[in-house]
Amino acid sequence: MENSLVSMMTIGGESTGKTVALSCCYYMFASSLNTDGFMLTNGGAYAGGDAKYLLQLYSNMKKGEEMPNGSTNNRAYEFAVEKDNEILCQAKWLDYRGAMLEGDATVEDRQDFETWIANTELLVYVVPGNVLNDYMCLTDPDYVWDEVNLQTDAEINVTQCIANIRSIKRIARNLRKEMPPILLYVTKSDCIKGDFDDSRKMAALKRLIRDYQLVTFQDEYSWQVLGCHSTLGKNLVLSKENKVLSGFEPKGFEIPLMLAVGYHLSREGKTWLNKKTAALNAKMNELNAQNATDRSQMLALQKVPNSFLGKGLSLLGGQEKRQKELELLNANIQRREKEITQLNHDKAELPQQNRMQNYAQEILSYIEKKGENAVFYLDSKGKERELKRFFKLS
Repeated sequence: MENSLVSMMTIGGESTGKTVALSCCYYMFASSLNTDGFMLTNGGAYAGGDAKYLLQLYSNMKKGEEMPNGSTNNRAYEFAVEKDNEILCQAKWLDYRGAMLEGDATVEDRQDFETWIANTELLVYVVPGNVLNDYMCLTDPDYVWDEVNLQTDAEINVTQCIANIRSIKRIARNLRKEMPPILLYVTKSDCIKGDFDDSRKMAALKRLIRDYQLVTFQDEYSWQVLGCHSTLGKNLVLSKENKVLSGFEPKGFEIPLMLAVGYHLSREGKTWLNKKTAALNAKMNELNAQNATDRSQMLALQKVPNSFLGKGLSLLGGQEKRQKELELLNANIQRREKEITQLNHDKAELPQQNRMQNYAQEILSYIEKKGENAVFYLDSKGKERELKRFFKLS
């Protein structure tokens, strides 16, 4: 279990909060802060440096120093996900340089991008809160714009975000036979103005998906789409220099990684369960086949007339030999029946022994405790379903 790897690629435009999200996520897991005992420990070639860097970013934000600058290069962070002193899996998170979506990309950058998108298990696209706010204002018939230019800027922001998502989808389709689940992740949700609670944020994100047909459900790619959101604080106050003045209370940053790990563990657990079940079924089939053969032999022996046994003692060994053979065959059948009973018992116990799916269930329970507006899930038909259907735990 500890050697399995979940990869997660986070994509978004420049300064959309990807690195901030990663640093807050790492802090929450590394400190086990409200993560129900799930932890991240350092891994990879730059483990110590990654931890120091991410924790320093978090510390700077909390102390009111400068917010992180946009990433200047692609960086893969590697962690071990732990619970109860057991490593559940390895996790790799690619912090993708946002400026690349604006056209600033080298050949090497694009090669890295294609490699990651071809192998990622969860594709995360960051929709910053200000863009979702622009969409909500644009689609609100009662909203009054202070200036015409502000409306134009909002239209451009939304259009650029939509264009980027479509571009990412096109690249992924060209590189993969099966599409990974897509998570639309609203960062900076404190930027959404007015009295917009979490339910309205998520409702707006679902409308955005459908209004712009970001996903064509029921096509050959069997899309699965999720949505979630995070904030540095619902009452966050930033200075003109983009420094935290007050209200720093990060929430929701652990959810994307929880989704990726839970989905990964559930799939790994299903593979384990199918393999174990197949092995037990094969053994039971073998035993049943042997019992069928022995029952046929018993029936054949029982049909031999006693008079024939008496005349052919030298051939059949007589009645005494037949009785011993019948007893031996019956004993073997009874022994195998006990083995089959035990194997059926072992098969019934497999779900309790499936640590990977059990941990996935714990992650599901953790997310569900966050409330119905923490995450939504749209299945391949575009229908909203319970999150347990995404984890394949129903």
